[in-house]
Amino acid sequence: MAIIHEVHGHELRLLASRAIYWAEQRILLLSDIHLGKVEHFRKWGIALPRRAALDNYARLEDLIHSVDIERVMILGDLFHSDLNQDWYRFAEFIQIFSDVSFELVLGNHDIIGMDRFRSVLQQVHEDHVVIDGLLLSHEPMQMDGCYNLSGHIHPGAVVHGRGKQRLRLPCFYFAERYGVLPAFGAFTGLHVLDPKAAEAIYVIAEDEVIAL
Repeated sequence: MAIIHEVHGHELRLLASRAIYWAEQRILLLSDIHLGKVEHFRKWGIALPRRAALDNYARLEDLIHSVDIERVMILGDLFHSDLNQDWYRFAEFIQIFSDVSFELVLGNHDIIGMDRFRSVLQQVHEDHVVIDGLLLSHEPMQMDGCYNLSGHIHPGAVVHGRGKQRLRLPCFYFAERYGVLPAFGAFTGLHVLDPKAAEAIYVIAEDEVIAL
């Protein structure tokens, strides 16, 4: 299930799969996949299940097949840390989609080298990219005349239920001049943002996007 949110005159479809579909531009926006994180932790003796890493690919494949796109824009932290086997898995994975341009705005975790990224991805943006008034970056930033969409923060919100229940859920967070995408990847954690500063918050609960 998706919900529409408008920014800067553009309709953005917020997807329960933790991504944004910008139909007007045929672009899929997502952030903070953190590929390689499971392998990174396993290397240091933390026994995360390998199937958790494969879940990222299964969800991404389903997502790409579900929308009509030309470009996948990853707003930073595609890869978590040092080079490991998951990078080669990703390089094979994107070959499935020969008609889609995979692009990356570099994030602070993307440290495996520009040559590696450029050898696999169609475009790599070192800092940001502007498309029709939307400023796409990894960390929040400002530019006159633009609305910023970013990642990096892994935004979450607290939802209160019956019996003093409190759930921390990933969310799309929109303020007056910027919006923050939820982290796409598994095992990425959440940072609860101040709801008072938001114009709109949409939490993701299983397969639904819900406006708070």
